Amino acid sequence: MAHGARRIAINVVTGSGARIASLAIVFLTTPMLIGALGVEAFGLFAIVASLPAYAGLLDFGIGQGLVKHLTEYSETDDPVGVRQVMTIGLGFYALIGLVCTPLVIVFAPTAIGLLDMPYPLQRTAETSIVAMFVYFVASSVVGVFHARVVSLHRMDIAAAAGLLGQIVFGVLIFAVIPRSPTVLTAIWLTMVQVPVTGVILYAVVRRTDRQVFCNPFTIPGGLVAKLFAFGGWMQLNSVTALVNLEADKLIIAGFLNIGAVTPYQIGNRLASLNRVIPFQLLSAVMPAATRVSMGRNHAAAEDFYCHTSRYLMLLTLAITGFTAMTADRLIITWIGRPYPQAKLILLALSISFAVNNLTGAGTTMVRAAGAPRYETYYAVVSMVLNIVLTVALAPILGMCGILGGTIIANVAGSTYFLVLLHRRFGVPWYRTMGVWLWRLLAATAAACASIALLHVWEPADLATGRLAGLGILSAYGVVYLIVLAAGLTVLGFWSPADLDVLRRIRMKVRYAG
Repeated sequence: MAHGARRIAINVVTGSGARIASLAIVFLTTPMLIGALGVEAFGLFAIVASLPAYAGLLDFGIGQGLVKHLTEYSETDDPVGVRQVMTIGLGFYALIGLVCTPLVIVFAPTAIGLLDMPYPLQRTAETSIVAMFVYFVASSVVGVFHARVVSLHRMDIAAAAGLLGQIVFGVLIFAVIPRSPTVLTAIWLTMVQVPVTGVILYAVVRRTDRQVFCNPFTIPGGLVAKLFAFGGWMQLNSVTALVNLEADKLIIAGFLNIGAVTPYQIGNRLASLNRVIPFQLLSAVMPAATRVSMGRNHAAAEDFYCHTSRYLMLLTLAITGFTAMTADRLIITWIGRPYPQAKLILLALSISFAVNNLTGAGTTMVRAAGAPRYETYYAVVSMVLNIVLTVALAPILGMCGILGGTIIANVAGSTYFLVLLHRRFGVPWYRTMGVWLWRLLAATAAACASIALLHVWEPADLATGRLAGLGILSAYGVVYLIVLAAGLTVLGFWSPADLDVLRRIRMKVRYAG
């Protein structure tokens, strides 16, 4: 158990570090892309860049189940099963590419016709759709090797490979975009990172497994049925997640205009920090969750749920509070000028994502237990509410209506899942959530109050350049973290296990010094 906990910690730290570095690359390249492409063209790029998520609906949930099934066969020391799952994954994505690419080429003009797209960008948009579908197929194939590496509890390697691809992308953006400022150039550069990451992951898997694939005709039909049965529920979850997290951009482009997508993308990117970074924890613990579910120990499952939820929400609320309290400064420092509408979007989506993250530990557990239908129940509720409310409110309230519909749907759906999980699996509310959540909320509120006081004392003529803004944000961050850590300590948030880890870290630092 100690070794497993240590491996999870390493995976979380390395995965989060790589994710933060990748986000830093995105944040550095975004202002350049906006400035070089223009507001409308960048809005097109933002929409097209989200198309792989829509194309992901074609995989019938197979991709999301790979880590679970590969982990099961690894834990039972069944290399034949591992090879069979790998072969199914690779063959399935190759088939999607062969069958669907011609269809995408034929129907791309029709899809573009549904959006309020300026005429000069229409041909570019059609080509971009085809290119991003090819990117989806290639990245899905690479994802098979990524899943295998993660199933071996080596997310550190998977994260490093992905980061290297992102670094190559970032360098090329700065080198090429100033000379060729077009949407298609940005898309081709996005595709470059796939072979970089894929070669590394394939080499790791080949070295570990020696024989990676098997004869597809020897794969039993029962295994294929098992993957598709699990994937069917995951597919429904993907559809609902897509509507709840990505569809707003299409609705904005349809009801408002393509230019309005840019401030939405800015606010959404900042708000999603409280989702993408904490969710590295869930990716790291998925193999452990699978092992816990195989043991069928209720006490161990309850303990896993409690601790995963604590750490997930600690990361979530720490990021949510800071981004909400420094929204204006973050946007100006990042983009170079204020976007009032982006600030509203950031605040609204931050709240929505934070509430939704409460379901993270529970959805990981039901997936690991092979019962993703419980996640589907709440996801469908969120999706239906989102569609109905957004379409109803968008013509009346514009952007506020779109955001309001999304928030109400996410909060209602998340609440439904938590009630369902705790009742169905007999998970006690206060012991697993209430005992620590109020302490975390109170400490986060105190940290937010400290930033509010700094805003009051901030001189009106304080420099607003990007470099000065970065320095101010850093100073705010130090104060925020100190107050948050102090509040958590005073309120008794830290468990004995947490304090033991901190003591070990201090001892190692002293020894190293």
